Amino acid sequence: SNQLKVVISNLFNPYLRERLDFKSALQTIKNAHVEEEVKVILQKLLKLVSQLIDFKDKSNVLSIKSPEDVYQEFFHMKFLGQEMMKALYLDASNQLIGSKNIAIGDKYSITLNPLIIFTSAIKTDCKYYILVHNHPSGRMVPSEEDIKFTRKIEEGSKIVGLNLVDHIIIGDSYYSFRQNKLL
Repeated sequence: SNQLKVVISNLFNPYLRERLDFKSALQTIKNAHVEEEVKVILQKLLKLVSQLIDFKDKSNVLSIKSPEDVYQEFFHMKFLGQEMMKALYLDASNQLIGSKNIAIGDKYSITLNPLIIFTSAIKTDCKYYILVHNHPSGRMVPSEEDIKFTRKIEEGSKIVGLNLVDHIIIGDSYYSFRQNKLL
């Protein structure tokens, strides 16, 4: 079934896997019209992926000291077929204490809501954050919309007591707003 194909493909996509509703995925597997042995294997795979995500969330402390660190950790975003933005929330020692998928767009653009960024930052109890988004075209040059949005977010951040450390575009390589003096 198409639903089963979606579940399976989401398990192997690092960004969609984070957003996967494991309970409904399990129900989809149980209801699928496939052999019982296949269902058992898929259920075990689903459970393993769920455990790995929990383990990664609890044990993986990432220190971000440069745009290169961000690129090394999130370079796989360049392979996505649509634009995606993440916010990386940091403590005072530049340790990643949380992240949030802010929005997923299409191949050419993304619609963003600054409130999601700020609300998640406040819930994470951070003062510093980095925005990361990809350009599926591979071009790392920011669009006029990227620049306007970043300036708007930087201004809003100051009002709510947050510090936008950088905005990094991932394409064939990366582009740092901070390194290019746009922040």
